[in-house]
Formats: sequence, structure tokens, C-alpha cells
Amino acid sequence: MTATDIIREVTTASDAWLAALVTGDADVLDRLTTPDFTYVHSSATLDTREFFLDAFRSGRRKYTNYSVEGVEVRTYPGTVVMGGLAHIRLNPRGEEMKIEARFISVWVEQAGAWKMAAWHSTRIPDAPAA
Repeated sequence: MTATDIIREVTTASDAWLAALVTGDADVLDRLTTPDFTYVHSSATLDTREFFLDAFRSGRRKYTNYSVEGVEVRTYPGTVVMGGLAHIRLNPRGEEMKIEARFISVWVEQAGAWKMAAWHSTRIPDAPAA
């Protein structure tokens, strides 16, 4: 398989992961993550895979938008590292939050499928008023 093929497969998996974040589809998120998956929020809070999935299954976590741009992809044997800018909108307590963040995601090939092993994001501070 060529690097182009790998990038296409991981990008397709990443797109499905992003869509599942917005629809709250924990089954898709479950299928697309490794057993030891970790999610570091832009606030530096760390979720284990179990906590992350439960937040969707229980309805505690609801994103209204989760999109990425400027994505750069690097391939290594059995591993892909993606990075870029994430645009996140959520409504945790009845008021919309908008977060802009830089992210890194790590994808690994397991049993012939690409799965996310880690997501780490860092919030971009709001620009000061001019």
C-alpha cells in the first residue's frame, strides 16, 4: 500500500470520527479507537477511552460542530500522525461554547483497520480586543 493509499484510508476514518462526534455515535467512536485510546481536551483534561465513550452514550457530551482544517499528515510504518486546526462548538450547559484549537491525532493500524490511539488539543487563546 502506498503512502497516498494510507493517507486516504486514515482521512476517511478521521472524517467518520469527526462526524460521530457531532452525531454522538458512540458505536462508531468505539470502532475507531484503540483499547488504550486517550483524549486530551483543549482544557488539558484527560479522558480515558471508557470515560470518553460514556460521555457520548450518556448524552453528557454534545458537539454541534467539530471540524478541522489545514491538516498535515505524516506516515510511518503502521502509524499516521495528523495535525491541524480544530473548530469545536459544543453546548455543555445550555450555552454554546466556541473553541479553536491546534490538534495532533495518532492513528495506528490494528487488525487491518486504522484506529485512533490519541487525540491531543491545545486551545488557541482569544485574540485581545483592538
